[in-house]
Amino acid sequence: MASLGSKRSRALRRILLLLVLWLIYQIFSGLWGIWRLYTTSRALEADISRFRALEAYYRFQDELYNDPSWIEYIARERLAMVRPRERYIRIIPEK
Repeated sequence: MASLGSKRSRALRRILLLLVLWLIYQIFSGLWGIWRLYTTSRALEADISRFRALEAYYRFQDELYNDPSWIEYIARERLAMVRPRERYIRIIPEK
């Protein structure tokens, strides 16, 4: 009977060891998953802030391009357009 008790205790030790190893694995894999979620969320927050800045820029551009005074400025300064009965005079600086 003594050998049966020692076999049981060895089997219990092995089961306990496997249980402890499984528990350690679960803890570390869980921590790794939490770390991955944290880094992913940080990257997504950075993307969101970049996209918000881009949205603000494009909204500004949209408002600007629909502003009649801006359109007139571009037409006059960059495209050299004039209104009827106006003259375009180009001044060339001396070198």
